[in-house]
Amino acid sequence: MDCRWITFGLMGGNKLKEFDINKLMRKRINWIFSTLRNRSDEYKAELVKDFTNKILPHFKTGELKPIVDFIYNVEEINEAHKRMEENKNIGKILVKWDNL
Repeated sequence: MDCRWITFGLMGGNKLKEFDINKLMRKRINWIFSTLRNRSDEYKAELVKDFTNKILPHFKTGELKPIVDFIYNVEEINEAHKRMEENKNIGKILVKWDNL
């Protein structure tokens, strides 16, 4: 209830099939869309700086934790790409190298 849902870019396309907007309205969700495509390099650099200074420290303390969808071995890189391309992941897809 009463939250912001922020969407950066659209990996799964720009069409929503049979989407009931009333579900968002009942929860009073503020849905914000953005893309960095038409932003300047200076703007993007400032975002990275702000993220590094304001957000990353919360990951170090454990206050924020990334959502990991799946961990693949490097030999399974094709499956990892397929999962991402099909937009099946919820969270990050990680690839690990055993020799590192």
